[in-house]
Amino acid sequence: VPLESDHRECNDSDMSGCPRCNVTSPTTCCDIHDPSAFSSFGSQLPKPSRASQRSCLPKYTKGKYDYKLEEALLDWREDKTVAIYGWACLNDHGAVVMTSATLNRIVDCAHHQKIQTCQDLKRETGWMNSDRFGDEVLNLIQQHATPTMATSLLVSTPLRRRGAAIDEELAAGPSSSHFTTIFSASGDSSNIPTKCRSRCSACGQEGHNSEYSTCIICHITYFASS
Repeated sequence: VPLESDHRECNDSDMSGCPRCNVTSPTTCCDIHDPSAFSSFGSQLPKPSRASQRSCLPKYTKGKYDYKLEEALLDWREDKTVAIYGWACLNDHGAVVMTSATLNRIVDCAHHQKIQTCQDLKRETGWMNSDRFGDEVLNLIQQHATPTMATSLLVSTPLRRRGAAIDEELAAGPSSSHFTTIFSASGDSSNIPTKCRSRCSACGQEGHNSEYSTCIICHITYFASS
């Protein structure tokens, strides 16, 4: 239950009561607190800009190139830790130059071709040493990363082209002796597969049948049999 002030009982002549007995709310939380005393400690630092959002990588199965890159990064970070901080640091604290989470992220991004520059490395991993050792890591990625799919397709599968014999046959129309497919992998007209044509059962010629034909012999044979 809150207490009630009895400051008016001390001085009946004053409507506000006794100023000494009146319980007032303090303006400060304690005797030594003065809000204006901390005005000189205000921060004037600008807010840091928002970091670029890193890529969302799909799940995948590691291949031989991914394991080679991972092994190369493991050897590199141990050698770099020894070169900078000595063997004692490597034995006591491990490879402090690069964490395991950062190393795995580099392998994943290299598999999906997400790291091409030092800026990409810093954005995708948030590694604090990206500016210092970024070029060395990019060199390892170029040596051991998975080859691009587009390069492998161009090497293994040659582009198809239209042969000159196909153009001549198409220009000749349906009366030509053979119908061929439009595209050929090798471009050699001798290796182009031919399409099987219908053969008339009445006259034995190719290109028509006994029912739909302009041949007189076929019509006579067809109506005589029907």
